[in-house]
Amino acid sequence: MDTKTFIDHVNGTRKTEHILQALEGQPIDWENSYAYGDSFSDLPVLELVGNPIAVKPEEKLLNVAKERGWEII
Repeated sequence: MDTKTFIDHVNGTRKTEHILQALEGQPIDWENSYAYGDSFSDLPVLELVGNPIAVKPEEKLLNVAKERGWEII
């Protein structure tokens, strides 16, 4: 087991920052893009795309997905 390698846990708005940084300079069709999330911390990424999908979402995300008419699987 590797116990010395640093693990940078990325969640919440940091996910969006990392996505935007990785795709910087690329033409992205956000309106036709998809994102999948299961927790409320995925909300910033889900809000970035035109096709957000909540997958077995925790209650807080489930409520947002229902309010916004997002696909829930």
